[in-house]
Amino acid sequence: MDIGVHILLIILSILFCVFHAIHMEPDILQAYFFIILGTLWAALEVQIEGEHGWATELPTSNFFNTKYTWYHVIMNLMVIVITFQTTEWSWRLPFWIAGLFLVEDYLWFLINPHYGIYNYNEEQVPWHTWGLCGLGKCMPQGNWLSAIIMIASSTCSHLIEEDVTLWWHLLTIFSYLVFTTLFNMFMICIQSSGEI
Repeated sequence: MDIGVHILLIILSILFCVFHAIHMEPDILQAYFFIILGTLWAALEVQIEGEHGWATELPTSNFFNTKYTWYHVIMNLMVIVITFQTTEWSWRLPFWIAGLFLVEDYLWFLINPHYGIYNYNEEQVPWHTWGLCGLGKCMPQGNWLSAIIMIASSTCSHLIEEDVTLWWHLLTIFSYLVFTTLFNMFMICIQSSGEI
């Protein structure tokens, strides 16, 4: 990973701690927490896996003859346990579990210097199943499912609990993903022109 990404992660983490210490509005803090957690999780996995996605080069064993490894199962259980500990029982629970998976998986490709947005496709990333029920092959199936769960949770929270907070969180996450994509494209352009 680029040193700039490391520095940015440190700054964002320190800012989260400062915002927490000054008792920032809880809904804003929760969104920031899950975005930074997903980003840090992606960065950690890039450090562990390097260019070998899906833990293909890690000393981990297969999970009951599936395409998953125990590494995947343990990492996913960590997400679920952290979300259960930090989120009340409501529509926020499925929203943030899906949101963490979406942010982590997508940012793994943006942060990883061996991939980037231009290599985020079926040809370069064969370990994912791409597309979902005709929704297009611009995203892996798991990311489509995460987005659908987040939209469904936001809708249920709005209709059943008359709470629109998850819609704001959804907008925040999607905006963050668009911003990081544009930033990744910009950095690739700068690097390919030799200015960095």
